[in-house]
Amino acid sequence: MQMALALNVRETPPEVEMKFPGSNGHIQPSNPQFPLFVAHVFDIMATKNGDTKAAAAAFGLSPSALVKILRQDKSCAAKLQGNRVENGKSKLCL
Repeated sequence: MQMALALNVRETPPEVEMKFPGSNGHIQPSNPQFPLFVAHVFDIMATKNGDTKAAAAAFGLSPSALVKILRQDKSCAAKLQGNRVENGKSKLCL
């Protein structure tokens, strides 16, 4: 249920972003903070036309590290690809 909300409900990102809940640029989908992290990532991306750079920078990650995290969960990867297509970008090779 939390992941469904994280993927489908968009809010304006808070002015003070949450701290990256993982360590060393990694977070597992089993982490209780993963759905909240995903929600924040997609909220930021929604305000930046689907750009992963801004979302990655908000958490001190590279865009490729962020994509690597999101592709761990199939629903996150599908949402990422859908956002890219909606915003006129090419699909990523996941």
